[in-house]
Amino acid sequence: KGMTRPDKGIINSLTMLAADNVDNFNISTGIVRTLEKCVENALPTRKLIPLYVMDSIVKNVGGLYTRMFSANLVRTFCNAFRVVDNKIREAFIKLLDTWRSQNVFPTQQNEEIRVQLAQILASGQSV
Repeated sequence: KGMTRPDKGIINSLTMLAADNVDNFNISTGIVRTLEKCVENALPTRKLIPLYVMDSIVKNVGGLYTRMFSANLVRTFCNAFRVVDNKIREAFIKLLDTWRSQNVFPTQQNEEIRVQLAQILASGQSV
């Protein structure tokens, strides 16, 4: 079933699990792919939760995880943004702002996401 709302304790535990397995490529890859699938498959009201887990992992563990999440970041983030309501979109943008201000992901990716979000908003794609 999974989390129905962000739970700091669970997010911290999942971040520690990721840190404990950073040297195991198969497990770390599985963690990344699982979180990407969670974003993809979650109900619109829950899409932020796996993004918050990803955020915690890249901010606290970084390295390999940042590189692996970067591979599909634009697609994962923008596809989720397309299907959430405006209130949740505000939280997506706030998350994106923290990534920019803290240099979590490469600037080019952050800007590419912003361009796509602007196109989504300009096209009137809303739920």
